[in-house]
Amino acid sequence: MIYLSRLKTPRVRKTILQFADFLGGARRDIDANILPIKYAFNAYNFDISDGALKDGLGIERLDKKHLNKQNDLVYPEGKVLKAWQYYRYDFDDQRRDDKLVVYMSDGYLYYVGLFDDSFIFEQIPNSYFVSPPNFLNYRLNSQDVLIATSPEDEMLVFDGTEAYRVPDAPKITSMSIHYERLFATSAGESNQIWFSKELDPINWDINLESAGFIEMNDQRGALLEVMSFLDYVYVFREFGISRISAYADQTQFFVSHLFTSSGRIAKNTVALCGDRVIFLTSSGLYAFDGLQTHKILSEITDAILDIDSAHAVFYNGKYYLACKFDFSDNKKIHCETGDYVLNAVIEYDIIKKTYVIYRGIDALDFCPLKIGSKELLCLTVRGEQGAFLSALCEGARYYQENLKKVWQSPYSDLGLANYKKILKALYITSHSPCEIVVNADGREYKYSIVGSKGITKIAPKIRFEKISLSFECEHSPSYITRPMLELDITR
Repeated sequence: MIYLSRLKTPRVRKTILQFADFLGGARRDIDANILPIKYAFNAYNFDISDGALKDGLGIERLDKKHLNKQNDLVYPEGKVLKAWQYYRYDFDDQRRDDKLVVYMSDGYLYYVGLFDDSFIFEQIPNSYFVSPPNFLNYRLNSQDVLIATSPEDEMLVFDGTEAYRVPDAPKITSMSIHYERLFATSAGESNQIWFSKELDPINWDINLESAGFIEMNDQRGALLEVMSFLDYVYVFREFGISRISAYADQTQFFVSHLFTSSGRIAKNTVALCGDRVIFLTSSGLYAFDGLQTHKILSEITDAILDIDSAHAVFYNGKYYLACKFDFSDNKKIHCETGDYVLNAVIEYDIIKKTYVIYRGIDALDFCPLKIGSKELLCLTVRGEQGAFLSALCEGARYYQENLKKVWQSPYSDLGLANYKKILKALYITSHSPCEIVVNADGREYKYSIVGSKGITKIAPKIRFEKISLSFECEHSPSYITRPMLELDITR
């Protein structure tokens, strides 16, 4: 008797894995081993706010084209550590006479006019500061002045021509004007809020008719930042927020405590952003509306390192946070090829709630500029570009180089751990040249795309258990959308 048997062959199932869009962004709040491939493990220097991978901002030297001048600025010798716009009106000539003020590595302040033909910085007399100062614009005795303070130095008042010190003022670390009084935190007295005489921020004679201070002795820690917001003075402290009701009569001042944080607040990240205040803590990024706080950007903040070196500014509807970010990919992008402190700037749109991570920028400080109808976000940076001011610009440029843009998926088994998989084809639309990197079980395969308006097909035919995809581009303008994977799956 003859027995017939059939040869069993593996049953192959064809699967199409399509990326609808890139809106998911990067996720660091989900373990990379279980993160769906539609999300990114890394996404930097691409703007993904409308679902495609497009150019974000770049960085370039602040030059004459930004300032509408005939010549580029000539800086003093050394490094630019901090910058500020001094708003000034010239009542004699009846015109705006704003100054760009810089603090240089030699310890002195210098200025240049923003609305005239000057381009060489002049030193402000008597302006030496041991540490980088804080700045405040104020109209004192019907004259626009710039007030500069630091934790180690006496207050400096500059009227555009002359400068003088105020030896009686406390050594101020943070300050804000509220109902024509200057409220300030000071060095040494970490639990005291100082306030000047009404209408006179240089009068610190302590009495009931003039200046004074408020002590806050509780578990919320040292006082970090003071801010006038929603008709109150808010004090951001190491582990909480306090509120001062402060009107004309100082005997009626009243303190209440609104928020206690489980994480330590980073001083230089507190920024007033329209109708809210945003700040970074050791437990994440928070938005405060005057009464309550809620966590934001929790999907990426776990990757922020060393919160004490981070700093932030609000500009044009967006919160910009310069920080050290853990990209965990063993790559070195732009500033990372040398010594650096920070390596990322996170741009968060407070209305759209979208974000972009810019990698490779070691930002030391921010300086928003308003020049007529033009607005610029300037930066001081570390490294060889520290001898001048930089500006964020349209077009993905890193000074004279192309800015490297990357979208990298997690390293994943696609939820098919017990299946054999073959990547048969990859379809993509990329208008500019780019490189696709496939990491299959630890081995990299690279495919260069010329760029076209149509769909490009690649046929890798790679067997894998785990896979990661990266889209890398150094050309502008970039546009990458709707990648699709064709897979064969068998038991």
